[in-house]
Amino acid sequence: TVGVVDRKDMITGERIQAGDALVGITSSGVHSNGFSLVRKVFRMTEENLNTYYDMLGETLGEALLRTMLHYAPIAYREPENYEARAEIMWCGSLSHNSMMELGGTRGDWSCHQLEHELGGMFDVAHGAGLAAVWPTWARYVWKAMPDRFYTFATRVMGVADQGDEEATILAGIDAFEAFLKSIDMPTRIRELGIDPTEEQVAELALKCSHWHGRSIGTDGVMPLPYDDILKIYQLAL
Repeated sequence: TVGVVDRKDMITGERIQAGDALVGITSSGVHSNGFSLVRKVFRMTEENLNTYYDMLGETLGEALLRTMLHYAPIAYREPENYEARAEIMWCGSLSHNSMMELGGTRGDWSCHQLEHELGGMFDVAHGAGLAAVWPTWARYVWKAMPDRFYTFATRVMGVADQGDEEATILAGIDAFEAFLKSIDMPTRIRELGIDPTEEQVAELALKCSHWHGRSIGTDGVMPLPYDDILKIYQLAL
């Protein structure tokens, strides 16, 4: 959820102490919030994505993503599982500091910007909205950055090389979509419980493009002007 809060009411973590409680929201809580990290691979720097660490046996980005893929279903099925919640929070902490640059200005923010308009018009949960648009976005843009999507498929989702780059990449996207469904996340806009009209879809695209004044994703996988934004919304329904 995006909003505004008075500085005096901000929760910065400075006053966290032993005995404080972690409160989750049923159904669309932890499994929804974890999505912001899972899609992080498409906003990592090349250094974060490709630097191999012997102690991890993989890169830091892969380790965080694979940890989330492992623990998100556990946290969803077992809300009281402390280990699963702790691992998710630890992954979030590492991702939101300068190590992974999550929250900075660099990288691909396309899915965020697509979802922000959905959230503004229909008040959907941010993580759920991201999940609803990501598979369609990925299938729409992957040809602009095939190496990154191939890495995601093989090194994060564990897809075996299909003997063809395109087949391998699409299998990776399919595998991630199946993961989302396994934790009851939406992978289409209508699965959010909304059914936008053609006029509303056009309005979403218009606002997302700032009335044709900008393209999204200009620092990411590929720039998406109004026509591409509209197409992604339409395909994601």
